[in-house]
Amino acid sequence: LPAILLVVGLTGMAIYRAYQSGQLQIEVARKSLRATKEAELKNYMDLAISTIRPLYENAGPGDKDAQERARNALRQLSYGKDGYLFVNDYNGVVLAHHFKPALEGTNVLALKDQNGIFYFREFIDQAKQKGSGYVEYLFDKPSKGKAVTKPVFISMISMTPFKKSSKELP
Repeated sequence: LPAILLVVGLTGMAIYRAYQSGQLQIEVARKSLRATKEAELKNYMDLAISTIRPLYENAGPGDKDAQERARNALRQLSYGKDGYLFVNDYNGVVLAHHFKPALEGTNVLALKDQNGIFYFREFIDQAKQKGSGYVEYLFDKPSKGKAVTKPVFISMISMTPFKKSSKELP
């Protein structure tokens, strides 16, 4: 009987340690995936900014034609199945949107996710405070039938925050 208890106890400890090790490996994989996704988002944003930079460098202050050409260029950019860019100003008005052009001219500051986070306000705060960076919020994704975490890279150029999002993280 003591030998059986010893075997059961050791087996239980081995299973628990294997479980802990598996959880640690999952967490390491998630962090690696997140870092990769964040780098990917930043690279897409850098590409978008390099696409429109010549328009701004060759334009005068408040050049409406250059701004419209930049918005048109950004409307055309997308990446992967679900990746896209959109632009909003500091007042929360959408200036350009790849998938939802009907949102253009709309103030979206009142939009919030399931956790009550006003995510456009978060985007604007990030742009104002740091110039660029990452923000996450919950996004109802019809193809998934549920809310998923949506990572976003925000960048500011010429006093306008440019934002792009990517696929959800696991």
